[in-house]
Amino acid sequence: MSAQQFQPEDVDIDIHGLLMEVWRKKFTIIAITGATAALLFLIFSMLSPLYKSSSRVLIENRETVFTRADNTRGRSELFDKEAIGSQVEVIGSDTITLAVIKNLGLSKTREYSGESENSLASDILATIGLGKRSNGVPPEAKLLEKFKKNLTIFSVVNSRVIVVEFSSKNPKTAEAVPNEIMTEFLKLQKDAGLTATQDATQWLGPEIDSLREKVRTAEAKVAAFRANSDILAGNNSGFLATQQLSEISSELTRLRAERSSAQARAASMGKALKRGSSLESIPEVESSVTVQRLRQNKQTVSAQISQLSISLLPNHPRLKALQSQLANIDRQIVTAAKNILTGLEDNVEFTKEKESELRREMNRLKSESSRVGEAEVGLRALEREATAERELLQAYLKQFREAASRQNNQFAPVNARVISKASLPLKPYFPKIIPYTIAGTVAALILSIMGILAWALLSGQAFIKPDVVREVATPPVADNDSVPEKSQIYSEENVTQVLNILGQARVVMMTASQHPVSSIGWKFARNLALNGRKVALVDLAAGLEATAKMLGRVDLPGLGDVINGAAQLTEVTYSDRNSSVQIIPAGQELTRDEGQGVQHLSQLLDGLSEIFDFVIIDCGGTSADGIYPIARADTVVVLNTSGNDMESSLVLEDELANRGYQEVVMVNARDAADMSHAA
Repeated sequence: MSAQQFQPEDVDIDIHGLLMEVWRKKFTIIAITGATAALLFLIFSMLSPLYKSSSRVLIENRETVFTRADNTRGRSELFDKEAIGSQVEVIGSDTITLAVIKNLGLSKTREYSGESENSLASDILATIGLGKRSNGVPPEAKLLEKFKKNLTIFSVVNSRVIVVEFSSKNPKTAEAVPNEIMTEFLKLQKDAGLTATQDATQWLGPEIDSLREKVRTAEAKVAAFRANSDILAGNNSGFLATQQLSEISSELTRLRAERSSAQARAASMGKALKRGSSLESIPEVESSVTVQRLRQNKQTVSAQISQLSISLLPNHPRLKALQSQLANIDRQIVTAAKNILTGLEDNVEFTKEKESELRREMNRLKSESSRVGEAEVGLRALEREATAERELLQAYLKQFREAASRQNNQFAPVNARVISKASLPLKPYFPKIIPYTIAGTVAALILSIMGILAWALLSGQAFIKPDVVREVATPPVADNDSVPEKSQIYSEENVTQVLNILGQARVVMMTASQHPVSSIGWKFARNLALNGRKVALVDLAAGLEATAKMLGRVDLPGLGDVINGAAQLTEVTYSDRNSSVQIIPAGQELTRDEGQGVQHLSQLLDGLSEIFDFVIIDCGGTSADGIYPIARADTVVVLNTSGNDMESSLVLEDELANRGYQEVVMVNARDAADMSHAA
């Protein structure tokens, strides 16, 4: 491009100009908005009004504690999401729908009679594929389709409430249909319950008769087995032999304890008698009535002796008689103790004999219990079978009585309750003429404004030159007396700031081939990097001056190695020592086919353009033909005029323009080593 074209006139948007453009087109906007409002109002006014009404039903268990079956008492029947969804499908079923249509006579109304079918408009739409013909469709199917278009059934979120909505051109129809649907739904539920009860009654009758016979047979088997096995029943559902064995075992244990106690008492009494010890400490002697009476007599005699010994001498006949009587009483006490000991010993012997008898009886009962235990296994199996059949028969009998009672009384609770009936709608819900017209008018207003803004942006009228760019791009730095008016020469600072405003570009740095000058590409790269741009510098100049300036050496692999297949692009990308610029040297010369090399080079540069904001290709001294493989139509070509005569630079500019490069700018580089401070 020319120097004037390079000025960034397309990077800033004139917001004020856009608003002024909208203001200038205000009458157009008002006309479009007004026409839209009038058209929408007319269209909505011509539409037939639709009325909507709704009824609500609550799905719940309607059984009470008095009517609920015994096997379900104590349990609360819950309705999950699947159950509620199933009820929604039942309400919207064709069975209920057709019943409602029939009950209300909707097929005879104008809205559902189908008089408007097979009109010319519908035939035309069916011909071009935008509609379908109704020929051959049963009237019932067409009626159902029309009806269900106006019917909406849904469940309220997080509840067991189902809402039935119906819309119609007739408000009375809109009221009657939801209520009739609820009536048919409750009727269908009740009929289903009665049918299930009747089916259960019919099935339970034969089953009960069969179970009665099975119970009789099973109980007869138990009785026959018990008789054949000589198994006698005892208390608590036990067997007599087992109970007797248990009782005898307990009695034997008691006798053994009694015998041991009697033996111990007899041994103790015998030792006391042999030693001549006092017998008063022996419990058996103490408890003997005879011994107690003798002791009383002894005490009486002793008292008389003590009384007479005061007045009589010891040899007195009366005292001797009393003393003889006292000795006789002691002998009687000893004799009584011996009799008690003899009784204890006899009791021990009797206990031993009884214990032996019980032991023999227990052995016999053990054998009998073993036999009964073996027979018990078979008996229990028969009893279990008989019990199972009996319990099943009792359960069936109970269910049969409940089912028969419900069937006779035509009682079938419905698990649903209408909580809100549909009412007569007073206002149509569609169309809302005023709100819809306002919404359409606002949309038309917004679209009109957006269309004017888009036209201003596409036509270029919305773009302006920022003041700062005018200041940057205006002053030339060279003596323009010898430069044609169409060309201008800019300073490095001017071009750097303009490139920074562009934000992204592929830049080719070059000079006239017959007058090579110092490279300036590295200067632009560093200054753009200082402004936060991602910059890649591809050094293709003959002297690799930019590589030497930024890396300090030039003997590095580069782009030629990548094209020849000797290295990867990431291996030949180096970082500048003083900035964030990435440098790619020229590398070795191409060894592959020139056409393939040029194509590969173009692909590599396209890839770099996707990664970096600026890809600066320093070509050094070259011609318009020399940059053909690397430059595109939108490439910014910076022509360095430093050290060249103006005529050569102008010739090169014309060649570039003839080749189709529109973005060409001439720059006069300063002799300073670095211009990083200029940014």
